[in-house]
Amino acid sequence: MKFPRFTAAGIGWALAAFAAPLYVNASVPASEIADKAERHSAKAAAARAGIDDAQAQRELAGVWPNPELGVTFDDTGTEDESRSVQLTQRIELGGKAGQRVRVATAQYLTAETAMRQAVVDVRSEAVKAFYELALAELRLSEAKASNEIAGQFSRALDKKLAAGKVPPIDATKARLPALAAANDLKHAERQHLLAQRRLELLIGEALPEDKHALPELPPAPPQWPEVQQQLALSPQTRLAQLRVDASTAELGLQRAQRWPDLQLSAGVKETLDTGERGGLFGVSIDIPLFNRNSGGVSAAKARLRQAQAEQQAQQRERALLVQTLHAELLDLSERLRLYQSEIIPAAEASVRAAQTGYDYGRYAFIDVLDAQRSLLSARSERTGLWQQYLDRSAQFERELGGNAPGK
Repeated sequence: MKFPRFTAAGIGWALAAFAAPLYVNASVPASEIADKAERHSAKAAAARAGIDDAQAQRELAGVWPNPELGVTFDDTGTEDESRSVQLTQRIELGGKAGQRVRVATAQYLTAETAMRQAVVDVRSEAVKAFYELALAELRLSEAKASNEIAGQFSRALDKKLAAGKVPPIDATKARLPALAAANDLKHAERQHLLAQRRLELLIGEALPEDKHALPELPPAPPQWPEVQQQLALSPQTRLAQLRVDASTAELGLQRAQRWPDLQLSAGVKETLDTGERGGLFGVSIDIPLFNRNSGGVSAAKARLRQAQAEQQAQQRERALLVQTLHAELLDLSERLRLYQSEIIPAAEASVRAAQTGYDYGRYAFIDVLDAQRSLLSARSERTGLWQQYLDRSAQFERELGGNAPGK
């Protein structure tokens, strides 16, 4: 004996929820979300301020030292009392100014590249949050459908229990999935709210009520040779090289500091009693007897070796990381395509067949529920794969500097 027909409406509602299109047109595309996040980001603003600071330091590095103006009074209170006015200019030897400009230029380029990486991080985080909101909406829809299925099953068994068709233990067991489904629905609602608030915080404004779309199919990552080229041109790779360049420039500056500076002076001396005036000219230079800046040069050499070693270590670590992410993205994209093209359609066809068989009395209600649970499980596994794909894709994009798949 099949279950009463009053459950058919509930089954139809659940089927409609499961059959609802996963990918819908979003009024706000992910690229626009990334643009808004970039404009709103304090991290990106701080990086731009760092560029302004580095530019000012670069301009300051090449300026000449200020001249010194001195006035002296000699033999005061005597007949030979005189006064002198003298102008002194320090001349930097050893190319100190040029080396300072090299250091400041390397720091400017570092700040500029760090800003590029900051923008990549901000945009990547915003796009990931956008698609995570789409996943949260999908999970919420699935939780509602699951809750309805569990409720239908529990109510049907309650009616059979009242009619004496099933033992009380079966009705009690049926309530457990209903309670679990209700709890899952509350959790999905909370996660959806958190995902929405997180994205709103990133872009600095409220989101419209429209749905948010996932890509129809996950884009596969580029071929490995192309990935290697992108990795070599990424901001993080550039930053590591710029640290070496800055350390090299700093070593050149420390070597230039070994050269003493030359001071040229010129002025006028006047004897107050007679009014006689005479010129003053002088040259002075430090004698590097006790301090030849050997410590500064040694420290700069050590920092250069450190920067070079860190660059090599980072290259190896990032190459291994990107290679791992590339392989995982390939696997995830293939699995998602399989779910989307074969597993999900097969599960949906099974639900439709079970629904039709139930309507004609060929299957029991439990067969329909089993088919729906299988579809729910397949969709849940697919959303889990999507979450993994989004996590790996965001990290992949940050490593490649915005050249992740689909960008």
